[in-house]
Amino acid sequence: RAANVADMAQARALTDAGVRVAIARLVAAGAEPLDWPFVCRIDDGVLAMDVSEEAAKIDLNRASRALLSALFQAAGAEERAADEVAASVIDYRDADDLAENGDSETAIYGRAGLGYPPPNRNFSVIEELLYVPGVSAELFERVRDAITVNALSAGSLRSAPPALVAQAYEILGAREGRAALDRAQPETGEDPAPLILRDGHWLTIDVEARAPRGAQSRREALVLIDRSGARAPEIARWRIRESSRYDARARPEQFPSCY
Repeated sequence: RAANVADMAQARALTDAGVRVAIARLVAAGAEPLDWPFVCRIDDGVLAMDVSEEAAKIDLNRASRALLSALFQAAGAEERAADEVAASVIDYRDADDLAENGDSETAIYGRAGLGYPPPNRNFSVIEELLYVPGVSAELFERVRDAITVNALSAGSLRSAPPALVAQAYEILGAREGRAALDRAQPETGEDPAPLILRDGHWLTIDVEARAPRGAQSRREALVLIDRSGARAPEIARWRIRESSRYDARARPEQFPSCY
């Protein structure tokens, strides 16, 4: 039992190391493109790292109702239900108590049995989506890798949008045409969450580690990388992920060294 606990602790420590390995790769690469995901061996364990750019995701604080509706529809919701949830997202973040359907937002929250009023402010973290009426834990899990509150990044690291984001834009374009695409996620708007009021690139680094005895751990970090070099990379937030994406049977010697 003690050995299992130690192995799990090592797996968790390896996920921390994996985030720093990924940051080191990004900084060392400069303007050169990198292939992700990247799998490597470290201390007789295995690290699998993937990087996504926040600017390639759909921003809960900036996206139009039409784009949000298309996202939820791409995630499997019926069109009418998707549009209702999208309206609820707008009501969550707007400054007034008037719902998109003309009702009182406070009354809607009360009828839903929620023990809190609509915040009427921007989302600070993506997990706040779970507090929006109509958003189930299952729907959140389906969209979580496609959403952000940190889309205001300077420039691009050439990352492709998540597949669900691409599907959402396809649905939006087919349903409402080019004009809707142009309005979908405006470049400016209400002040974003304080976390993103800086220049640089916000990235999510997703790391899964397998320790020598087989224990696995998966975590992701929200990281700010300033490509100008004026500021050291900063890890702003950690999240624990539970699902595993990689073959547990793969041996460390199959992969290159992380260093």
